[in-house]
Amino acid sequence: LFGWLLLSVTWSSVPVSESLGYLSEYRIYFMIPILTAALTLDQRTQRWVFAAAMLGAFIALITSYGLGLGWWKIEGAHLSLANRIYHGFIMSIFLLVCLLIARKSDGWIRFGALIFSALVVYNVMNIETGRTGYLQVMFICFLFTVVSFARIHAVIAVTVLLSSLAAAYFYFEGF
Repeated sequence: LFGWLLLSVTWSSVPVSESLGYLSEYRIYFMIPILTAALTLDQRTQRWVFAAAMLGAFIALITSYGLGLGWWKIEGAHLSLANRIYHGFIMSIFLLVCLLIARKSDGWIRFGALIFSALVVYNVMNIETGRTGYLQVMFICFLFTVVSFARIHAVIAVTVLLSSLAAAYFYFEGF
């Protein structure tokens, strides 16, 4: 992704210095291989880091709703604790974890995971909006649908997802 974005600087009509400024917003993706390498060694560390990351994502989600609904103001924050790209990245990971928990669980845990999934999707689509977040959330939903359901159910689910996306595009101003 970063390579393609870097290559796109060459044919952009925006000045190179401005393009590189926008490109620097994607630096968060460089953390993935570093964290992956660090976390492959110790399972206990993996569990603690995972729990901390999910707690942080939950706090970011609640904070984003609070900022978006005007419940509180945080100096330097607009609608999330970070920029749109980073927020979309964190929310897409949180969405994937919630969907996987819903798939593996039942009862109230499944219900709660599905509620949080819906809250994440609504947050990225309507509160802290951004094309990167949209694409990440849509990709997570699509991938989860294709991997989790039998072929005919996946086709139906993808059709519903695409219809929902089209409805959201025409209904929500921030989309």
